[in-house]
Amino acid sequence: MNLVELLDRREYLLVLRAPSNAIRVIGALVDAGMLTEFTGYKRNRMWQARSVLTALDDFALRAGRRAIPS
Repeated sequence: MNLVELLDRREYLLVLRAPSNAIRVIGALVDAGMLTEFTGYKRNRMWQARSVLTALDDFALRAGRRAIPS
């Protein structure tokens, strides 16, 4: 099962207030292995969904470079 199928089967997460609720939700996604933090900072952290980025990279390779019509 890929990430898109997994997300489609899960309940949606609602973030009403930031940052505490956002951090709690992000923590749950990190614990589930869906996100990884990649800055190593204590503040201004950023996360990535590696499977989504890989899927986008794979699509870009399959699609190839396209010229914009003039």
